[in-house]
Amino acid sequence: MTTNPSLQASGGGELWLIRAAVVAAGIELVVLRLVTRTAIHIPGISRVESPYRVTAEMGRLAYYVAVVLVVVALGSVLWRGLAAGRFGWNAVAIAWFIGAAGATRLGLTSDSTLAWSVVGSVLMLLPAALRRYQPRMLPILLFGMSFALAGLHAATQVNGFGSILGPAPTGFLPIAEALTVLACIASPMLVRTEVRRAPLLIGAGVALATFMALLASPATVKILLLWNFGLAGYFPAFFYAVAFGALAFTALSSRSTDAPLALGLALLVFGGLGLHSSYQSGLVLLGLVALATTNPTRETAAWIPEASEPRPEVSLIPVAAG
Repeated sequence: MTTNPSLQASGGGELWLIRAAVVAAGIELVVLRLVTRTAIHIPGISRVESPYRVTAEMGRLAYYVAVVLVVVALGSVLWRGLAAGRFGWNAVAIAWFIGAAGATRLGLTSDSTLAWSVVGSVLMLLPAALRRYQPRMLPILLFGMSFALAGLHAATQVNGFGSILGPAPTGFLPIAEALTVLACIASPMLVRTEVRRAPLLIGAGVALATFMALLASPATVKILLLWNFGLAGYFPAFFYAVAFGALAFTALSSRSTDAPLALGLALLVFGGLGLHSSYQSGLVLLGLVALATTNPTRETAAWIPEASEPRPEVSLIPVAAG
């Protein structure tokens, strides 16, 4: 079995699916996870029950659309890779996750199996993203380490194989969150263009808004951070403000010059830190696929090597049934 040197974008293929998934997941995050979860705690919300119900249904629709797009995008990337004869760790990672998520949904495997499958799939996809951003890989490496620690903690809390190993130390969670914050702060390293005024001002605005929100209502904001992004708010507000501002600057700076980077970062944010659901884990995996995508304008299938790159030997792998 060989390891894929990189993930090659399909241009008009998977990239538009990833864009659509980002839009749908963004709507789901704002409407379903943020607005509806906040609204139910507002006194007198029953007086506007009809608008609330319509809003909630819109969020649920966005959720279902996002789920379908994530599955189709991952399946399309896997299919193109297998059709091109690129059988490596990237294909194994995607097939493992799709198979485990499908089997868990059908009741054929346990939640513990799915949890370990997510952690393993993320770790197998991580090297492709790291190779693309050499020598600026630090933010992605920090995220990979943070997700591994948070995933390890979550995987050992559920019944099954994790319970045999015993629960991971609770100290893993603050360390994982610290690494996530550091990854966000270091994310501008990934930008390969000159600093532009608009992303810089918007990033500063996001930092200021985050800082003010955490100072004004720390308990409420930290609960929302935990529900939506898996961040418990262990550290002072200043660090989260700088982290979110830096991440916003990075995503906006790369939106037109490196679309896979902007899309990948958005999906990692929407997926959150740790194991929340198979849907959010799918967002994280698709985010890593986007980050590992090179040459986004090429109209070629995923994982097809460059003309000057030697074609690896093919070895078949079993693909888990979805």
